Amino acid sequence: MSSTNTEAKNRRFVLIIVAVVVAVALVISGVLVWRSNNSKDSQTQTATVTSSATANSSKKKNAGKKPKKSPATKASGSASSDTASRVLDKQVMDAIVDTYNSGSGSAAVSVMTSDNLKSYSSNNASYSMSAAGLYLPPWLAYYDLVGGSPAGGYQSVLSSMDNGKANALIDRDGGMDMLNSWLNAHDYDETRFGHLYGDVNASDNGYDNTTSSDDAAKMLTQLIAKGEDGLLNYNLASDGVVVPDGATVHAHRGMGVGDAYDYYMVVSNGSKKVVVVVLTEGQAKEQAASLTSNVLKQVWQKMFVSGK
Repeated sequence: MSSTNTEAKNRRFVLIIVAVVVAVALVISGVLVWRSNNSKDSQTQTATVTSSATANSSKKKNAGKKPKKSPATKASGSASSDTASRVLDKQVMDAIVDTYNSGSGSAAVSVMTSDNLKSYSSNNASYSMSAAGLYLPPWLAYYDLVGGSPAGGYQSVLSSMDNGKANALIDRDGGMDMLNSWLNAHDYDETRFGHLYGDVNASDNGYDNTTSSDDAAKMLTQLIAKGEDGLLNYNLASDGVVVPDGATVHAHRGMGVGDAYDYYMVVSNGSKKVVVVVLTEGQAKEQAASLTSNVLKQVWQKMFVSGK
């Protein structure tokens, strides 16, 4: 009995010791977990306070300030405002031009600003048509090849559409082949010379001088850039073309080749210049003048009067 009691006591003692050890371990583990969680909570609170403080500081600094527009936004707003006075309404213009594109007659119209912005191109504006009265190619080619305006009385090529001087200028440029090479090199894709100025017989035999209204408009902008558009001085009123009040129009007129009737014009109010080209085939003089008057009216009203 004595031995049995002693063993029982020893087992209870061991169990008590084990229980105490387990309890202590649990306490220590709980303490460690609590300290860890407390530390994380402290860090989170600190980060939240710091972030909030930074945001509040930023709000105070920016209070009352208007958001800045990005360069793209500024450019877009400016372009939108500027475009209104530089681009014509295509539907309105097409309605005018298409009236003259019926039956056997056809017309092409191009409007371009002095900095080469296409303000309007009609449906036929990129097509080759007769280049009656187009005296610009030999002049511009000479300018590019020599680096200046032709001297020695050649101003009459532009001032009075002098056929003899224009043909002499083609010779100075290197001949017809050289002139056509120059046109090709400068992307005047629809402009080709097949005969000298005034050679109606060659034209009748199929050797045509051709251009598009877009090509001719681009040439006029090049003449403006060289400061020589003022040399064009054909009197449009003599054909019945109505020039808007207040407008100055420097122009050339082409006729006598086939059934073409063409106008090449620079419209100005003294500070701004706009190029207008009207090419017609199969139209009477009165029809060509009427179309040109209607186009000039729209250009003046929308790009000068309303666009101020």
